[in-house]
Amino acid sequence: MTEFVYFLKRFFVTLRTLPQIFFFKLFVRPQKNISYAFLRLDNIGDFILWRNWAYSITRVLGGEKCAMICNNSSSSLAQSMGFGHVIGVDPTKFTSNFKYRNEVLKNISNIQFDTLITVNPNRSISYEDSLSFLTNANVKIAFTGRSLNRTTYETYLIDNFIYTDLCTFDSDRNFIQYAYKVMYNFLQDKIPELPDIDSNQVVKHNQRQSHKTELSNYFLVAPGASNNKRTWTEKKFSQLLDRISIISSKKAILVGSESDSIIVSKIISECKIAVPVDYSGETDLINLEELVARASFVISNESLCTHLCRANSIPNITILGGGHFGIFTDINFSGLLKADGTLEPKYVYSEMNCFGCNWKCDKPISNNTYKCIDNISCDRVFDTVVKLGLLNIV
Repeated sequence: MTEFVYFLKRFFVTLRTLPQIFFFKLFVRPQKNISYAFLRLDNIGDFILWRNWAYSITRVLGGEKCAMICNNSSSSLAQSMGFGHVIGVDPTKFTSNFKYRNEVLKNISNIQFDTLITVNPNRSISYEDSLSFLTNANVKIAFTGRSLNRTTYETYLIDNFIYTDLCTFDSDRNFIQYAYKVMYNFLQDKIPELPDIDSNQVVKHNQRQSHKTELSNYFLVAPGASNNKRTWTEKKFSQLLDRISIISSKKAILVGSESDSIIVSKIISECKIAVPVDYSGETDLINLEELVARASFVISNESLCTHLCRANSIPNITILGGGHFGIFTDINFSGLLKADGTLEPKYVYSEMNCFGCNWKCDKPISNNTYKCIDNISCDRVFDTVVKLGLLNIV
């Protein structure tokens, strides 16, 4: 599919929202003023990577002066970071549900922002660009450059039409955490009081004790993914857990969202030796981070738990496909021993010449899983667990 066809598909989705956006932009007057708004509707895992910059921003500028417009899944995290005003948005409902979209546009247009900063380097014309256009902020800042979600047509039409200041970063081939450093440095020129921070650090959340975190001698497995075709198969997960249980007394705890409960149930039902504990649908993000922080190690299928493990210095093995290879995970440091004696996340993948396809897969799909993920054997993941010394042999 050509770039122009992708542009047309996104443009027609955006057309559904434009009449309402124009109405609120032209006829609704703001009721209050907030100095800074930060906008990103991407997934929660990438939000974790941005956390240290967000903490610095709210501490220096003051939470009451800062609003966060974010994906619903990140709302509680944004509040914990000190943002005084948080507007959660469900991106799918925003483009498909007239009544819901009306409510979101009303909430945002009621606020006059002095400066709007679109933090997501892979911003979308249907989401971040549309909401940026809605606001009447005096200054609008965003990334420009090659992107996963923007075609050259969108860059040409949108960048200078909506935004007053552009920060250059090519986000289609670079680890996304580097983008946040570039944007933060860009903001330091405009807000000199922002301090320098460690760009490689991923800040952990302040822990709170819960009944689940009284557990000990366990490891976590997070088998879910934002797209089921990006998940390692239930059969391979169950085989892995069985093999671990033969040589280790560690308890396996399976975590995930409510939508992951079906996958988790299938994994547990296919286990022949292991007796995993099912916590899917029972943990919010803060509970999940508490479980991660006390785990011996974590095996995950996508990058949310990978970033939580980095933040809390917990060994992690991530089963990784090639669609966004090297963008949301830093492959360059895979499995390296850090100065404090902890491991960087270890990525297990089966390299193919089509890596970097942005999940526009043209390969035959088997087991309802993309080929680059289905190619990863249970042996490879199990051998990685053993070689990293993550098990107590009994």
